[in-house]
Amino acid sequence: MVRSRGLDDPLAGEPDRVLRYDDPLAAVAANASENTADSRRKGLGGMLKAFAKGLLFPDRTVLWAMRLRAAHSEPLVAKAQVILSTSPSLASHIAAYRIARKTGAAWVAEFRDPVSWLPEKDETGPVRRRLLARLERWIVGRADATVTMSDTFTEYFKGLYPDAEIRAVPNGSDFDPDAIQAKMKAREARLAAADPDTPLILLHAGALYGGAREPGPIIQAAKKAALQTTRPIRLKFIGSDSYLAAEEASRLDATDIVEAVPALDHAATVRETEQADAVLAMLHRDPVGRVSIMSKFFDYIATGTPILVVGERCATLSKIVEQEGAGAAREYDDVEGMTQWIVRLEREPQTMSYDAVAASGNWSADRMAERMSLVFQHVLGR
Repeated sequence: MVRSRGLDDPLAGEPDRVLRYDDPLAAVAANASENTADSRRKGLGGMLKAFAKGLLFPDRTVLWAMRLRAAHSEPLVAKAQVILSTSPSLASHIAAYRIARKTGAAWVAEFRDPVSWLPEKDETGPVRRRLLARLERWIVGRADATVTMSDTFTEYFKGLYPDAEIRAVPNGSDFDPDAIQAKMKAREARLAAADPDTPLILLHAGALYGGAREPGPIIQAAKKAALQTTRPIRLKFIGSDSYLAAEEASRLDATDIVEAVPALDHAATVRETEQADAVLAMLHRDPVGRVSIMSKFFDYIATGTPILVVGERCATLSKIVEQEGAGAAREYDDVEGMTQWIVRLEREPQTMSYDAVAASGNWSADRMAERMSLVFQHVLGR
């Protein structure tokens, strides 16, 4: 069995077991804005960033991957049985293919996003999209196995590449059952002592991605629910572009309901999650949102706080939350459905409690490491 150590890296301090290849453009990526227009105002670093983003193929890490290809001659790599590469850096797959071919090792390619299916609002041009899709096909066709992040993602890939070996190994996280149990008891105590004048807080933690995650429908739902609840309702948006929620609240005449908070560090965000009456997981309003499991899900489920997914009911995260009994999913256009869920949250909060210890255990890093080990065993058996 493969065991995960999370942040407790078993290789830390053991340089003889780790090979490091510097990324020539790492400093540029760290110091320049992701926005090309802003990057231009940052001088040479911004110009290099814009060049790397616009012209290097498949992505800016290609220079790093070219260096990495030489790793096949290292003794540590030469005896490897399996080479695992992961994206969104497609260049890492190219390097892994060369290393595997030189060493005779099996190659497993892990995709965290499908590049053949980009969001509608993605700025990638049509020519580059076609080239990325062809490269994706090339990678999946040559890897001994392909790993995706969800069952929905796997179904999509199998539709494109029916002859390939494709398996789902979602992300996982390290959970402390005792800590989760304590949070569940703390929530029960808060419910028992709830003051009718205390706001009912629904929290969204994370970026709205320029509006790809639309705050408007949930604001409309909260505004309607406030007419039916005893406790006042507060939607709290925490993130770098939370101001978009404030702007939408102003447009909908709901500024008394919405609170926009700038991005907080992870620990502070988790504390806010623990204190909320419910948490919101808003998906991209785009079919590509079906395939992912956002990282905040692991923070959410470890608190025992009810989760409302706003997005397609057929999306991976929607299915997970409802199957775990951790909350509900409502389509963006189902404002009435969201309204009634919020009303029920205020009137019958105990009915929305769930076993967060069991649910978290289903998504532990160790559980997912075991699934990945089965993939390794399969390719070695072949």
